[in-house]
Amino acid sequence: MVLDQEWLVSFSAAMFPFCSFCYAHHRGLTLNVLTGVYKTVGVRGFLALPFITLAMEKSIYDSAQAWQGIDPTVVPADRGGFPSGGGAAIPSFSLIPVDPVKRARREMRLAALAAEEESKEKGAATAIIPSSS
Repeated sequence: MVLDQEWLVSFSAAMFPFCSFCYAHHRGLTLNVLTGVYKTVGVRGFLALPFITLAMEKSIYDSAQAWQGIDPTVVPADRGGFPSGGGAAIPSFSLIPVDPVKRARREMRLAALAAEEESKEKGAATAIIPSSS
C-alpha cells in the first residue's frame, strides 16, 4: 500500500542532508566553513550557526511534507503540541508548494482507512457482545 511507504520520503529527506554533511565533514569542509565564518564575522558568527542549521532542517522537513501533499502549517487533529504539532506554529520554510493532487489522494486514502477501521471496530464489538435471542 502506498500510504505505508510514505515514511520513506521523510526518511530520505532527513538522511540525504545528514549523509552529505558526514561526507563533507570527512573531506574537511566543516573546518573550512568554520574558518570562513570566523574570518568574516568573528566569534559572533558562531552564534548564528545553530539558527541557520535549524532553518535549513525545517526547510528540508517542510519541503518533504509539501511534496507528500501535507500542509506543514496545519496541526493534525490527532496531534498537538511540540514536537508533533509545534512546527506549525512557525512559518513554513518549504521550497515547494503543497501538491494539491497528492493532498487530495492522501485525504481520500486516510478517509478510506478510517472507514475500514471503524467497520472493523463495529464488527469486533458485535462479535464480543452475545446476542440476546
